[in-house]
Amino acid sequence: MTENKFTEQFTLWKNEVANDCHKFAQEINVDFYPFQSQVTYKPKLMIVGANPSGTGEYGEKHRTSDDLFNCGVNGENAYIAYADDPDWKINKPILKLFSTPKMRNILEQSVIMNAVYFNTQDIDNLKNTDKSKEIIDFCTKKTKELIYDIVKPENVLYIGFDAPKWVDVSVNPKDNCILRHSDGKTALIMATQISDINHYVIHHSSRNFKFNNDESIKLKREKFEELFL
Repeated sequence: MTENKFTEQFTLWKNEVANDCHKFAQEINVDFYPFQSQVTYKPKLMIVGANPSGTGEYGEKHRTSDDLFNCGVNGENAYIAYADDPDWKINKPILKLFSTPKMRNILEQSVIMNAVYFNTQDIDNLKNTDKSKEIIDFCTKKTKELIYDIVKPENVLYIGFDAPKWVDVSVNPKDNCILRHSDGKTALIMATQISDINHYVIHHSSRNFKFNNDESIKLKREKFEELFL
């Protein structure tokens, strides 16, 4: 696929997501956005979370295809833009994980998004709405389409062991572990490959503090340097 074809397909994708999610958001009064970075073709890395946490209401908003991004004022990805924001906890271990110059460069150029686009504390909160199945099915279908048919990243990193299940990526600590904690038991990184794309899964970076301490981050950084550089 050429860059022009990528731009054409991504534009169509954004239009469909903006239109359908706007209708959903009006019905359930919950805000949405897929992206926390710019989107490029065939990046070294795509980072995928389950959904944007929080409790944002949609209100009188009308998100368009150009308004699907939560980035910094200069377009930098949210992990970097909100590096010093104390309310942003998910990014602190990720910034440490990508702290060396070459790894930081990969993070800066990564595509960062959510599997489900609606702004709730977690995806289970959407299940309290009448439209939950329709919304989740729509978002996850569009995310898989984006990964495999449009963006085609070299690697995908899932934040949290729950995140990959929403896009039908199945891993388990016994068969898919490529890095364990120093205790020799706990899986720190699990991996699989689908459609020639490497998929990696780590503990959630703002919830599993035991596995996001300095020792665990160092082990993961060294392994990802091996894999990405």
